[in-house]
Amino acid sequence: MQSASFDGVHDTRRVATYHRVTKRELLTQQRDLFNRVVSAYVQVRGYPVLCAVDPDHDPISRSRKWTPQFCHYLIDVQNGTTDSLKDLDPEHQAELQAAWLSLAAGEDVEPSLAERVYSRCARFYKARGLDPGLYFRPSHCRGKAASATV
Repeated sequence: MQSASFDGVHDTRRVATYHRVTKRELLTQQRDLFNRVVSAYVQVRGYPVLCAVDPDHDPISRSRKWTPQFCHYLIDVQNGTTDSLKDLDPEHQAELQAAWLSLAAGEDVEPSLAERVYSRCARFYKARGLDPGLYFRPSHCRGKAASATV
């Protein structure tokens, strides 16, 4: 009877490693996504709606006008924010909306309230693909799956 030899045989199974995200890491990710979306929203909101004459002849200033993509982004962020801050209690909903406006303006908000706004909004922003780094990426860079959903 021959004994089996395992010399030269490699295990081709891949071992999956999982990193458990702590609550602090999750909150940091949500806060970062919220800040990216809000800063892009504020920046796009500041662009002029119409740019008929550009006396500067500066290529950067010519690109700072609303495009259909900017308009869609503003509407998507507004709808996502409205949906994420909906609550059964109208007082609580008003409190969340006021906290969102304060956070967007860079003002200090009670940490527990800010955490609720971050977690609620970030889930909707992520699910709807509102991260500006992904939303404004050219369609040929998104890949087949992302361009089919946008």
